[in-house]
Amino acid sequence: MAESLEELKNEYEYIIMEGAGSPAEVNLMDKDLANLKAAELADVPAILVGDIERGGVFASLVGTMELLPPEHQQRVECLIVNRFRGDPELFIEGKKWLEEKTGSAVHVFPKLDISMEKEDSLSLPEIEKRGYKPGAQLDIGVVHFPYLSNYTDVEPLLAEKDLSLRIIRKPEDWGDPDVVLLPGTKSTFADLHAITQTGVGDLIKGHVEQGGILFGICGGYQIMGEKLIDKEGTETGVIGKEEPGLSFLPFVTSFISTKTTRRKPGLFTHASGQSFPLDGFEIHLGSTLVDRGNEPPFMVEANGNHDGVYAKDGQIIGTYLHHVFHNDDWRTWWLNQLRIKKGISVQEKVSYTKIREDQYETAAEAIEQYLDLDKLINIMKKNEKASKGGAI
Repeated sequence: MAESLEELKNEYEYIIMEGAGSPAEVNLMDKDLANLKAAELADVPAILVGDIERGGVFASLVGTMELLPPEHQQRVECLIVNRFRGDPELFIEGKKWLEEKTGSAVHVFPKLDISMEKEDSLSLPEIEKRGYKPGAQLDIGVVHFPYLSNYTDVEPLLAEKDLSLRIIRKPEDWGDPDVVLLPGTKSTFADLHAITQTGVGDLIKGHVEQGGILFGICGGYQIMGEKLIDKEGTETGVIGKEEPGLSFLPFVTSFISTKTTRRKPGLFTHASGQSFPLDGFEIHLGSTLVDRGNEPPFMVEANGNHDGVYAKDGQIIGTYLHHVFHNDDWRTWWLNQLRIKKGISVQEKVSYTKIREDQYETAAEAIEQYLDLDKLINIMKKNEKASKGGAI
């Protein structure tokens, strides 16, 4: 971590280190590297944030401070009460009480009406809330894996007005999807087994046999092959364990201990000659050896390597490229191919890139309005080690 932090300090003026969960899980304190222990190792000050919308913010902030060991208490420079609704004047006494009780300055930040990408499965409620659109002309079903990951991959589809995005957990959720999406997973073997046991795997096979479109990303792509082999026991704990895949694509995926993590620019080219630049990232265990035959790759990377498969003129698509749907031009073209096939009107491009940037701008403007940025920046510059690249 120290090496990574030093690299970031050399490249950026300010660094924000985000914790995960509560920093006061007393039963995990000796193992918790995701919170104030990381701040201690980096020797940077910290800000404690409480969510007033959940209720109990006074108990949460004061209780957290009192449960922290003294060296971590001293690292907390100020508190933020987040997602406050209503008249801030009504919280003046509450702010004063918290400051007296904790000895730390308190900032109050309002509840914002914006939708931003969330982490992994936390995005699932947002997809379920905003995704289902009764009467929508296109229906896309996203298979829910118990070990799902990178559900933000599908969030750009929420911006398409004529598209309904549904989560498929069990056969009763199946409906009549135009496209079935197999997302990323933290455990390919376990999630393949899960959909096989529930019967969703058989429904996927029937969907493809009837001409339906199947799209797999990362772990979902691996599941679409002929076989999974856990060569080193990194996935299942059993060295050499093998499992038959759904057998839609001619490849075998072997799992080893080395993890692939990288940015991944490339080019998608259709048989018609149309091509689109693509950008995203790759993060997975497993190496996939593809025997494409006459089927083209999904994309050719900037380094010349081939990724994925675009089989049967797009009826079956598999790729390791996360955030593929964040590429606005390609996503619009792909969806319009579905619309043409179904005999419905094509649509103009929806710039999810702009929607995303607008959300960040709204958040940035609110931060400037409600938080004392000068004070926060001074906190970041407080100690000598942070002055090379302020961190918090």
